[in-house]
Amino acid sequence: MSTTDQPVEVQATLRHDRVTRTIPCIARLLPCLYNHCYRRACLRVLADRTVELTRQMWLVTEVPWGLVQKVSAVIASEYAWPKGSLFLPGDECSVLFCLWRWTISDALELPCCIMEIEDEFGVELSVETVERLPKMAFVDLCAELMRLVRGDAWRAS
Repeated sequence: MSTTDQPVEVQATLRHDRVTRTIPCIARLLPCLYNHCYRRACLRVLADRTVELTRQMWLVTEVPWGLVQKVSAVIASEYAWPKGSLFLPGDECSVLFCLWRWTISDALELPCCIMEIEDEFGVELSVETVERLPKMAFVDLCAELMRLVRGDAWRAS
């Protein structure tokens, strides 16, 4: 096989339906066990990602890499994903924003994260965008931010 015939490595996207298939049925009986198994499955996917392939996937979307890095850093910080987590265009916001978690009460991470993203870029996301967030792909959120941001505010420092 020549080098041009080698298969291109594909990185798995964080999609709720894919992740839930990996969770044992017994774990679905207890919210704390479900949350633990779900997070571990996500962390395994994130651990397999490479910067080079992730950048290539973002180049196709025409969303600036600097904007992606800033939004990713805010989400990773707020939701305790590993520092430097690489999020792909096809990752579902419902997974990245931990909307899959089973909890007893509402959490404040989502409004805090939205406010932090808005502060980072000096914009305000519309109510419609925030309401659509659970059904959006990460690329859609980044594209919306790119549309709202003026000038070079998205560029990496």
